[in-house]
Amino acid sequence: MKNVILVGVDNSQKTVFGEIESKLNKLSDMRCLLNDSINLVDLLKESSLAIIGMSCTKERSEMERKAICFAHEMKIPIILHADTFGSISRPYFREYLDKASLIFVITENEALRTREITKAPILVTGSPLWENYYHRALSRKKARAIMELNEDDKLILVPLGKAPFINWLHLAKVIKVINQFHTTSNNPITLAYHLHRDEKNQDPCRYHEAFDYLEAPPKIFKDFRFTRACDLIIDSMHGEGIAGALHQIPVIEALTPFALKCYQTATGLDQPEIVMLGAAIATQRSRDLQKAVYKLLFSDQAILELQNNQARAFPKPPIPGIAVDLMVKAIKRML
Repeated sequence: MKNVILVGVDNSQKTVFGEIESKLNKLSDMRCLLNDSINLVDLLKESSLAIIGMSCTKERSEMERKAICFAHEMKIPIILHADTFGSISRPYFREYLDKASLIFVITENEALRTREITKAPILVTGSPLWENYYHRALSRKKARAIMELNEDDKLILVPLGKAPFINWLHLAKVIKVINQFHTTSNNPITLAYHLHRDEKNQDPCRYHEAFDYLEAPPKIFKDFRFTRACDLIIDSMHGEGIAGALHQIPVIEALTPFALKCYQTATGLDQPEIVMLGAAIATQRSRDLQKAVYKLLFSDQAILELQNNQARAFPKPPIPGIAVDLMVKAIKRML
């Protein structure tokens, strides 16, 4: 029996590792060991292979970096999983990359970035999350029916992140802009939001004071399965922007200077990849956000141009499971 340890902190990593675990546990000669910071060293001693995530901040990734060091000292092969844009460029992982026996990346562009900074072998797997975003989404008609929306209603999704203070800044800017369109649009405009799974004290009431300024009460957006209900997504570097681009729903990345600086520090990228690929419009000032919202709600030409860019940047993913199957095959070859 060969043991594989999975070490990941971010929820996106845990989701993918859960799918890998499910497939590996069906094999008679393999067993997965879930990471546990208390027993990390003991679990590594029992393992023939370590699969380790690359979480989004230096603080959150501490256990992953420790796992890399311990596994390397024990001469246990290491697979690093760079699960999103910019993962590989995170400066706090730079010194650990050459310790990897293999690195999973999501696109050919990420593979090119990886080759520039490490000689470790690379496998382009695609993203299990993107497969789920696309193939498990409800139809527009069904999603809008569940959310009690008419076909003429304009639904704007505003994803919220892990930090309440940043959420407040994001919401305040968006609500100010949305309210300006209630007097000029013939179509009712509804805002939808949801709290990030990692936000501490997940209480929607913390934002009700902001929502009091809306002309219409907000909808609570349950999860990515409802993405097709949207007419516009005003994101701030969250996964929902990519989910929207996969379904060719217009996306605006409304960036505050502070949030953009944090992103640049964390990834080494100047702009979110979705913007660099032309699959979203980036704004910083409220005036620019207002113009972008107007274009992407009411200009058919602007909408079509962005949708064409999205189709090129984010082609339809293969059937769910292909990315995980590629990972599992690579894991089996290393054992």
